[in-house]
Amino acid sequence: MHERLLAPLSIVVGMLVLAISDNFIWMVSDLMSVWQYHAVRAALLLPGMALVIWAMGQAGTIRPKRPGAVFARAVFSVGALMLYLTAIPAVGVSLAAAGLFTSPIFVILISVFAYGDRVGISQVLAVLIGFGGVCLVLEVGQQPLRPVALAPMAGGFLYALNVIWTRRHCRQESPGALAFWNMAFFLVIGGLGLAATPWLGGVLAGIEGTDFATMPAAPMGQHALLIIFAMGVCGAIGMVCLAYGYSGAPSSYAALFDYSFLVWVPLFAWILWGDVLSFSTALGMALIIAAGCLGMLGGQRAQTRRA
Repeated sequence: MHERLLAPLSIVVGMLVLAISDNFIWMVSDLMSVWQYHAVRAALLLPGMALVIWAMGQAGTIRPKRPGAVFARAVFSVGALMLYLTAIPAVGVSLAAAGLFTSPIFVILISVFAYGDRVGISQVLAVLIGFGGVCLVLEVGQQPLRPVALAPMAGGFLYALNVIWTRRHCRQESPGALAFWNMAFFLVIGGLGLAATPWLGGVLAGIEGTDFATMPAAPMGQHALLIIFAMGVCGAIGMVCLAYGYSGAPSSYAALFDYSFLVWVPLFAWILWGDVLSFSTALGMALIIAAGCLGMLGGQRAQTRRA
């Protein structure tokens, strides 16, 4: 019972910390690319993370028990966050968050089609309601659909894989190890992205809102480094909380608490910058939250009946 309460609380706290950090992404998007941001952030934080893990007497846990599983999780997690963060300067943090957190809906679909779980009426309704919420958030039919607005939804799919994979294959890994190797993969993918920037500039030329992904490497001052470090500390804390929460609770149960992010993000956007959601965006986000809760609760009831 203690773990059943602590795991979702860890997810809620992790989402709170990440929501605050993500509201500051615009401060770096004019200074550098998303690749440079993640490479520099990881380079600044990895030594400190290793030192903290060592000081806590957990140095032996940093080595993955299943390296392949941890690497696959890092691919899903980092890919999801890259797509989400790349879209924020173009579409805004609240809309990007709504796209990313279609992930619990994807959890339902992946569980059904990849793992053969049975689907109930409530889960079918959840997918339909969630689809309607996405259409409202994207204002489908009211304005041209921008490709960059779909990037967070692709991130939502990868994030769903991350949630399922963590529960099924990484339960024996320590939260510190999962967070450390996640950050290490950010360093790798950030460096590769920087090297590929000229190629990406050609591929993404003419697509609105992709500047954050195609900007070449730029010099950084102390102010930029301080912002990156502060955001990185928040990100590291958030990842540790999420890794603990996901490894300690069933996927469907844990995913319900993911939606706290859709509350924290617009709340802090309003507190910090005075941003107010449009009615259609707020309604769409509410439908996405309702759809995810309905689908996950339906999944829990199905598991209880099978047990």
